[in-house]
Parts: sequence; structure tokens; C-alpha cells
Amino acid sequence: MSTPLSELRSREVFDPKSGTTYRVRFGGIRVMQLTAGREIFLVSKLNLKEYGTIMFSGVNERTGQAWRRDGFALKVVEVDGAPVDKDWNLVSRRGQQRLLPFLESGEYLEGVFEVTPVGEDVDTTYQIRRIPPE
Repeated sequence: MSTPLSELRSREVFDPKSGTTYRVRFGGIRVMQLTAGREIFLVSKLNLKEYGTIMFSGVNERTGQAWRRDGFALKVVEVDGAPVDKDWNLVSRRGQQRLLPFLESGEYLEGVFEVTPVGEDVDTTYQIRRIPPE
């Protein structure tokens, strides 16, 4: 089976490295639909009382310790101008809080965001800002 070159996309997880600024576009979000108790993928604004976080787990690369944190998964469709198809499992509370107004208004689906991670592993915080349209 062959894939048209126009459809080639990187599909690994978006894992931004500390101290580097990335320009990203989002194409949706995976959250928990609270009334149904199931994960759902949305390409729309979010009612913050209707949707909640989902649980993620992993292993801290420095310590080898297992971790569990709740968050949401953003679909990243562009990084630094290049098309991709990646999930960003955002478990940083500050990063989540910085995005909440954009999730609620639907603006996370419009325009470009600058994302700069600070720190390592689950201790990472994010500087996130929306680039004003030109």
C-alpha cells in the first residue's frame, strides 16, 4: 500500500524540549465528557463544565519513577510551519490553565501559538501565548 506524498505526516507524540520555542497550530482536543464518562475528541469550543480531564501515566526519564496526572490531549497539526499529526498530552496545570480561555472560546483552533517548555519531565511548565493574526 502506498501513501500519497501530500498526505505524509509525522505521527509521534509532540514532546517539546525545554528552552525551545515552538510555533504550533491545534486541530482539536481529546477530553472526558463528564455526563457520559467517556473520552471524546472535539473540534469546537468547550463548555468547561461539561468536559473534564483524562488520566495519563508515564515514567519520569530522570528518576525512573512512575507518575499519573490528569490533563487533556491536544491534536497538533502544525509545528514551526510544517504539517504534522501529533498528540500533546498536556498534564502541566499551568499550561492547562493558560489554554482554558482559548478552549472555552474555540480560539485554540484558530491561529498559531508559541509554546516554550521550562523544566523537565512532569515538572515542566509552559509559557504559552497566542500569536496575533497578521
